Amino acid sequence: MAEEITIQGVKEVTDSLNKLGRDLKSNLELNKELSLNLSQKASAMAPKLTGALASSVVGNPSAEKAQILAGSAAVPYAGVIEYGWPKKNIQAQPYLTTTVNNNLGYIVAKYENSITGMIKQYNLN
Repeated sequence: MAEEITIQGVKEVTDSLNKLGRDLKSNLELNKELSLNLSQKASAMAPKLTGALASSVVGNPSAEKAQILAGSAAVPYAGVIEYGWPKKNIQAQPYLTTTVNNNLGYIVAKYENSITGMIKQYNLN
């Protein structure tokens, strides 16, 4: 004789997981905070001859990522300063990657806290 098993709450859990997935893809507020914080730190680390390079460093957040940009039409050398140019005998002076690497623990903790909060929000813990 076969026994019947009924599982309740599957739809609710599936709905919560779908909402969590959408929230994880769109984390604009946290990405704004990280972009601003890291761009300020990178700007402070940028080599300063005239200050134009440091002034060009900005945060560029989106729903999907926190991004830092440097350079402009007036500061076309931002990448050369960051990565160097061996053929021209210009040594790299990384300020963007150094900032990110120096703050990896902070970045991971911020995303971890955000994800943990979302998991609790949808009662998935």
